[in-house]
Amino acid sequence: MEGPHQHKRTPLTPSERESRKRMKREAKALKQVEREAQKVENKMRLDKRPEVRMAAKISRNSDAQLDNSSEDTPSVTSLSNETGLECVANRVVSLQDMSLEEFSLSSSISPSFLPTSIMQLDLSHNSLSEIPGLSQLTNLASLDIRRNQFRSLPQSLTQLPFLTNLNASRNHLRPSADLLVLLTQPPLPSLQTLDLTFNKKIFTKSLSDLLTSSLPTVAIYITVTSPPPPGAYVGDSPGERDPRLLRSQLEPFTTLQLRHRLVE
Repeated sequence: MEGPHQHKRTPLTPSERESRKRMKREAKALKQVEREAQKVENKMRLDKRPEVRMAAKISRNSDAQLDNSSEDTPSVTSLSNETGLECVANRVVSLQDMSLEEFSLSSSISPSFLPTSIMQLDLSHNSLSEIPGLSQLTNLASLDIRRNQFRSLPQSLTQLPFLTNLNASRNHLRPSADLLVLLTQPPLPSLQTLDLTFNKKIFTKSLSDLLTSSLPTVAIYITVTSPPPPGAYVGDSPGERDPRLLRSQLEPFTTLQLRHRLVE
């Protein structure tokens, strides 16, 4: 017999039961997404293998671009049935500062999306000296390889017809015949900006003038130190410098010497 304070539970309608089930499924799916995102984040921060960190960062960037619903978000367009894949146009891939010594296009980028979908690739602040498979990025418009270990530019740059911006500053490039032939014979068809600043061996005004005359439509940036440009030094000799000025005190030292002094 029911007590005075006991109430019968009102049975749920079919629509209410379905709504509750849907809410539980959505909550479960959200928790799964959060767990997967945390796994990716842990791989990026904690895994010692560069290739694993690189793949994790690509996966996170890919998911973020697909979830972004702003007008600037790349649109998804289906490709031919032969590939069975989807291509996100105008995709930006950033692998900046990942401590990479090797770059693998086939094992990292291709499984996530087609190489032809990549418009911008940032490999700066790593320890790379070559980029295998670069020629597959046939729609690449911007390539950033600053602060790496390149001694020469990749020959496959000639196979990138839409490359407009190339940043190769702060590497170990040399003014070799191969470099000049790669850049000028014939010139890269779409190149508009070429940054070669702070490459220790590329420092002469004659090289700057040669590239400027050979590539009149390209904005070329080179750190010219020989001969010293006007205003590079205070006075014609050390004896004419004002010792009270910090600039006069630092000019006798090279950048490398100053770095050693700072470390000490």
